[in-house]
Amino acid sequence: PPVWVNGDTTFFNANAFKQGDEHRLKDLVTKIPGFEIDKNGNLLYKKQMVDKIMVGGEQIFAEKVKLMLDNFPVYVINNVQVIKNQTDDPLLKGLVNDNKLFVNLGLNKGVKLKTAFGDGEAGIGTRGKYSINPVLFSLYGKVKMGYIGNWNNIGNGIGWNEQDELKSAPIRSAEQ
Repeated sequence: PPVWVNGDTTFFNANAFKQGDEHRLKDLVTKIPGFEIDKNGNLLYKKQMVDKIMVGGEQIFAEKVKLMLDNFPVYVINNVQVIKNQTDDPLLKGLVNDNKLFVNLGLNKGVKLKTAFGDGEAGIGTRGKYSINPVLFSLYGKVKMGYIGNWNNIGNGIGWNEQDELKSAPIRSAEQ
């Protein structure tokens, strides 16, 4: 089925919502009922902000929701899971309800926890202009990594919102 519920988790079969023109996660989630991206670029599910996006249950760039939306490749996603009533502290999981909303991306069967996958774009133009944008995720046992790059000389790069998202709250406070 395209949608099913098990306890606090709602599952969406990604293939039921793919139309073939999706490349990044934001292209897919905006087609799933209940999801929307607000004017600030925040991911919402039924008007509640999504706090983390996990990959196969792993927290790679989990708090970097906007970065994941703009860069995570769709072709490896089997299902999108919305998990309600979550907490940030793994020791308190199941004991304390912070009423946070997490999204977990279930990966296709061929993409398990001993693999690497990614996507990329490259382009060159007149007058020496270039743009290279690699995205790589690696899941090898206990080693979990993600890399999102952007090299160009055309003037587009990481914006202020994304730059602030990459910094922790104390660093943002100290900069002000």
